[in-house]
Amino acid sequence: MLDTILVFEMEIEAAASYDEWCAMTLKKLREASPSSLKVTLRSGVRARLVDKDFAPKWDPPSLEEVTKEMVDFFVSPLISEPELGLPIASREPSV
Repeated sequence: MLDTILVFEMEIEAAASYDEWCAMTLKKLREASPSSLKVTLRSGVRARLVDKDFAPKWDPPSLEEVTKEMVDFFVSPLISEPELGLPIASREPSV
């Protein structure tokens, strides 16, 4: 939710300032992967408000260190896991 508010506030600021850099940055943010954007914003907010060191700690720390396997992990199908076998019938007889 905070990430949505941050982007909304940036849109208001960009509209009020008529700043081309703000407009271009917002355009890029809207084109980015929503998941990636949320992770980026969360890390940036943590670095600024929680740690107060203004230095997000990325893992891995550089683009060159992101391996194909790391990317594949995020875009691979979920592995199906066996059912837990919980006693649902005793709690919910209609199931």
